Amino acid sequence: MVSVSREAATQTRTRLRAVLANAEIAVLEGAWSFVETPMDEPPRLDQHVLAVVRDGECWSSLRPDDGSGGQRERFGLLSFHFPPGLDNSGFVGWLATELKQRLGTGLFVVCGSNSGHGGIYDYWGCPVDLLDDVIGVIRELADPTAILRQGRSVIPKSTNPERIAQNLDVFDFTLSDDEMSRITALDTGMRTGPDPDEPRGDFYDRPIPEA
Repeated sequence: MVSVSREAATQTRTRLRAVLANAEIAVLEGAWSFVETPMDEPPRLDQHVLAVVRDGECWSSLRPDDGSGGQRERFGLLSFHFPPGLDNSGFVGWLATELKQRLGTGLFVVCGSNSGHGGIYDYWGCPVDLLDDVIGVIRELADPTAILRQGRSVIPKSTNPERIAQNLDVFDFTLSDDEMSRITALDTGMRTGPDPDEPRGDFYDRPIPEA
């Protein structure tokens, strides 16, 4: 779906993280590469060809890498299909920027359309050796509760309705690997308060004076 919308940067980030969380994402097996042929030799289409593009000089078909290309660049691939009617405008630029900032890698994107499966869909290619890292970043961006599954608890507290709403809006930020490491380092194995498993009769067994 190609949409036009006006919103603040934080609103765009929140919307696109929700888009990512609702997208159907698939990881394609193996390595892929572009095979070039002259303009008078268009590629033969078969079930292995994922995409075909050309400029004014040659054809280029994206297909499973068979190891015969010498110095041909090898890519890992993912696909994204989006729910019908979902505003995913700006998705490519946002996610590509996140991956560049976190992993330093560039990517390529090939788009197609399947009206029976959400409309426009994307194939994303990255260096094959970075595919697992790319998948990790995408999972983190799509699931803001990942920190909870690491055995950590987030206990926000506020009586201000505006702050309460902010505490519930978990799609507007991302913790980097460095920030996660710093959170882990906070656990020194020592308590800062009383151990609830230890009896403390001297503290709790106090008489309550009559009013």
